[in-house]
Amino acid sequence: MCEHCRNIQTWRKFDASKDYLACIAYIQQLVSEGEFELIQEGFNCPLEKVKTEDGGAGDTSKKGKG
Repeated sequence: MCEHCRNIQTWRKFDASKDYLACIAYIQQLVSEGEFELIQEGFNCPLEKVKTEDGGAGDTSKKGKG
């Protein structure tokens, strides 16, 4: 494993939905910086079913309102 990949933050489990969302945001950041590609393989946790304080993680209807 290269030094760059060795420094990637990892999670063994998510104790709360905010931890899961933080992981997703981190992955999005890595991908948007162009250094990684997200390859979907056996995805088994639909984002829209994750519950948050504001409803569901996939609920975009509340964004920008406020």
